[in-house]
Amino acid sequence: MEILGHSRISVTMEIYTHGDGESRENAIKRVNELFE
Repeated sequence: MEILGHSRISVTMEIYTHGDGESRENAIKRVNELFE
């Protein structure tokens, strides 16, 4: 964040996180499966 010159982590996350809702949901499901 600091290296990129962003004042807040939310700015960094908005710029560098992409993907539609379905992709995000699938990723969350996969991570949850690791903890089952």
